[in-house]
Amino acid sequence: MLGVGIPVLVVLLLFSLIHIAREIRLVQGQTRAMAAQLGQVLSGSLEHEMAAHDSAMLQQALSDITKSEVIDLVELVNLDGEVIQASDPQYLGKVYQVDAPGCIECHSVDAANRPETRLFMEDEGILRIAVPVQNSPECQQCHGSETPHLGAFLIDAPLALLEEHVREDVRIDFLYSIGIVILLLAYIYWQIYRMVVRRVEVMRTSLQGYAQGDFHIRLPASPEGDSLNALALTFNQMAAELQQHTEKEARRMELQRQTIVDERERIARELHDGFAQLLSYANTRLAAIRLFLQKKQPDRVLENLDKMDEVLQQMFVDVREAIVGLRMTGDFSSSLAEMLKNYVEQFRRFSDLAVKLNLDPDIDLYDLPPETEIQMLRVSQEALSNIRKHARAKTVTVDLLREDGCLVLRISDDGIGFDVDRICDDSWPHFGLCTMQERVASLGGEFTVESTPGEGTCVTARIPIKKKGGC
Repeated sequence: MLGVGIPVLVVLLLFSLIHIAREIRLVQGQTRAMAAQLGQVLSGSLEHEMAAHDSAMLQQALSDITKSEVIDLVELVNLDGEVIQASDPQYLGKVYQVDAPGCIECHSVDAANRPETRLFMEDEGILRIAVPVQNSPECQQCHGSETPHLGAFLIDAPLALLEEHVREDVRIDFLYSIGIVILLLAYIYWQIYRMVVRRVEVMRTSLQGYAQGDFHIRLPASPEGDSLNALALTFNQMAAELQQHTEKEARRMELQRQTIVDERERIARELHDGFAQLLSYANTRLAAIRLFLQKKQPDRVLENLDKMDEVLQQMFVDVREAIVGLRMTGDFSSSLAEMLKNYVEQFRRFSDLAVKLNLDPDIDLYDLPPETEIQMLRVSQEALSNIRKHARAKTVTVDLLREDGCLVLRISDDGIGFDVDRICDDSWPHFGLCTMQERVASLGGEFTVESTPGEGTCVTARIPIKKKGGC
């Protein structure tokens, strides 16, 4: 405020001084004009006393004139510069030199061209006017007609009243300037508080909450406004993007956590349903081999060893499948199409099944959340694992395409199939179908199973999707 107020005060005072200087020049000009008129009037009024040669009456007239505050001194000088009559008797007999300041201003001009009046400043605060005494026909009877002038009246007018008036104007202007500056500072403070301070305070409070982790906070702003509005809009955009990123990261972390939990459950199920049973079966075969060795029945030993070899091969494939599944599930940097393509390639190697993969070329144009990609990959893994273990199929077809705004994953085989109506019977193995159905349902999709004994099986998952940047 001081940085604004002091320059404004200086400028106002400078304008006031300029105004006062112009006023002084104007008042001085008016005073000179009035003094010149007064000198002419005074000269005309005293002609009678001078014509009558009545010195006492002339002296009395001059004394009466100086009683007013307008005139300080009146002197009558002759052509020799001698004061022959004055309102103040102490100036009688004073002689003015022609070349002295106050006289040379008139005498430096030819007598025929001298003005009727001449204004000049004798001392500081005194305005002097010289009014020539014309040599009129009445005067020529005594003084002759050789010269056009007989002398001059020197009238001194004090400028004290003018100075007092100027000083009063200075005081008034200074008070006005101070008042204007105070009002201006109050207005500037109010405007700064309303437009900056109050809004910055609101921003500061909001930013403190934002710094404490509340990413839902937004700064008050309008689409059109000043720089603070532009700053608030920029911050709100940044905050919205950061909030989206944070929420997306939180969902990703939750997905990773849920994926880990799902993998633990899957591994536990695999260990229980697969590895544990195979190990139990292998243990039984080892006991039988030991018994057959004791009975010296080599043919039965070889038969059980062949069966154990099959079991170990099955366990080896299961372990490789589990390892590949774990590796693929942990890859969050690839798209669903890439992960599915890599998994199918790995699945062909350890399963010896002919797997055909059909990918929609425009599938990458759709915005698939990480949760959708992981869950659909897990459905694919579960379905292919079921086919390898139970379907006795020779060929498998995996289709990933889009139909009617949905992402469609379809996996079909030419295996032995099963009776779909018996899925709900607890005595019938579900082969992970319930798990696949739960995964698809969590994405808001639809899961269907089509199978006929001896004619193969087809599982289909439909998930609503949208294009990137679309609705």
